[in-house]
Amino acid sequence: MVNATSLNKTFNEVKTVVSLGNGTSTGGTDTLLATDSGKIHLINHNHASAHTINLPAMAAGLTFKFIFITDMTAAGTLVINSADNTAGDFSGMILEQITGGSNADSATVVIGSHDILTFNDDIDPGSWVEAVCDGSTWHWTGVLSVSALALVVSST
Repeated sequence: MVNATSLNKTFNEVKTVVSLGNGTSTGGTDTLLATDSGKIHLINHNHASAHTINLPAMAAGLTFKFIFITDMTAAGTLVINSADNTAGDFSGMILEQITGGSNADSATVVIGSHDILTFNDDIDPGSWVEAVCDGSTWHWTGVLSVSALALVVSST
């Protein structure tokens, strides 16, 4: 039988939770370091402003998971940038489950040849995205529950 105390201790040592964003206060910028890799990053941003997250320089094995814990409804945005700022830094696919209006449906966003992800408002809590780096590309996956299309990919 597994000892629940040691299992929980091991989980807490490996998975550190970090809160990003300022709740309903003005947006700002969080610059992540390679030492933040493997942590769970909780997105708490619901303000009519932009909040920016800068990823560290690419290195094989870096992983970042972002979970939205606030209902982003205040016409703000969350922007995630590659530190290298080069088109093609990002790759992957994120599923958007559209729950609002007469357009309730699913959509996928293909993230090839870009280096900026912009999440618009109307993202529901529990939505998540994750990036894994192979040393030359950030590979993205995730599921967003949204009332309208909310993810825009672009390049600098």
